[in-house]
Amino acid sequence: MFFALHFLVPWLILLLVLVHLIALHSKGSTSPLGYRGPLNKIFFYPYYLVEDLRNLLLVLLILVFMFIRPFFFGEPEALIEINPLISPIHIIPEFYFLWVYGVLRSFTNKRIGVLALVSAILLPLVLLPTKNSISPLTGINRILCWSLALVVLMLR
Repeated sequence: MFFALHFLVPWLILLLVLVHLIALHSKGSTSPLGYRGPLNKIFFYPYYLVEDLRNLLLVLLILVFMFIRPFFFGEPEALIEINPLISPIHIIPEFYFLWVYGVLRSFTNKRIGVLALVSAILLPLVLLPTKNSISPLTGINRILCWSLALVVLMLR
């Protein structure tokens, strides 16, 4: 759907531009003051035609420059071959996301990394003592606590 919109919207814009140009040729333009009489109209030729040709020439010069020197304005780091095990140096998360970045980078498999991240977020919430429990480390909470300790040891 998104790709279809990216394909169809430029054609729709081109159609609207053509309809606009046809209307401009047939009806003419109004004056800068908004007067609609035939004496004060600004005609398409030579004013708008010269302006449109100038803009077309500018766009063509930019396109020629892009084809001759395509990487002139680009980042040289974008041309480095990727390695999924090494993060680029220029990608640095904010300090409050460093622990999330550490958890995700610890695993090569994306699904396991996301599972570890979700468990790192949910385990402390599960380990909170409830109102009726005497010790928070009984039953399943003890297993979860040791698995949290194991995850912390694996991340070091």
